[in-house]
Amino acid sequence: MIAMDMVKDVDKELCKLAEVNGEYAEFNKRIANTDKEVLGVRMPAMRRLAKSVATGKASWRAGARVDAKTIMKFLRAADKDVYEQVLFAGLLINYAELTDEDRIGLAREYLKYADSWALVDLFAERMKRFDRGLWMAFAGRCLASRAEFTVRYGVIILMSNYLDDESVDEAFAELRKVNHDAYYVKMALAWLYATAAVNHYGKTLRELAREGLDPWTRRKSYQKMLESYRFTPEQKDEIRALRANMPR
Repeated sequence: MIAMDMVKDVDKELCKLAEVNGEYAEFNKRIANTDKEVLGVRMPAMRRLAKSVATGKASWRAGARVDAKTIMKFLRAADKDVYEQVLFAGLLINYAELTDEDRIGLAREYLKYADSWALVDLFAERMKRFDRGLWMAFAGRCLASRAEFTVRYGVIILMSNYLDDESVDEAFAELRKVNHDAYYVKMALAWLYATAAVNHYGKTLRELAREGLDPWTRRKSYQKMLESYRFTPEQKDEIRALRANMPR
């Protein structure tokens, strides 16, 4: 009952925040490429609402912070056919004070309902303080999934948190295990490699040249590097040459 009341209260708040004319909802539904209903709530407003609920500052929550059990109940009771209700649960997971174990358990549940890149990318944020070994292991399990957006989540978690000097080699090693041909998985991989190349240029080019990486992902990674302003003209010349020499 408490979970359903919270869902109703959140839905009421989300509807208040939704764009009145519906144009943003239609636009966001196309961009997110989701089959869910989209109310049309902009992300800054979504984040403010989720933070206020997570920290007990929402006036209609009477100062009550949310814990892992409350979020799990909310997530299971939420309308999974409404994009903002699912995303709101993900934001609660990010903003609430939780242990790494609880956060991972909730993330596993959340990913069951993620049907678009947006529900993954807006959820897989850069973390400030976290158990690096625990989250690396979880990312690895996600990469082994057969669910397209669970694999994408694993890739984005590595990109957001493990491309530093200390962890980039381990991240690349985990990515070599990916065996998924879905579009949003390969786009995430290309995004990661293009991001990694900014600070690990030579290492990333060697990784892209490895046997076993599919040509589409390699070519898309090169393309993303060429579209970026973060590479020198000399580096872009090298990237163009590498792309030109790829088999057709």
